[in-house]
Amino acid sequence: MTSMIEEGLRLVLAGERPPAPAAARYARVSRETGGPAAGVDFPRMRDIDEQDDVERLARLKSQTGGSEN
Repeated sequence: MTSMIEEGLRLVLAGERPPAPAAARYARVSRETGGPAAGVDFPRMRDIDEQDDVERLARLKSQTGGSEN
């Protein structure tokens, strides 16, 4: 503890200051506009959910061996 006080006093009397903290750096954010590239088709979420339901129903039917609707 004494050594910390001595070091602090030495810094104050010598006029030395610890380096200032670095400024915050932020990630760059793209400002580009536009849509997907030509030929890229993003399906609607409703279509994705429908396909998931169909696949899940098929898996359930194959696990239970059932063929009912």
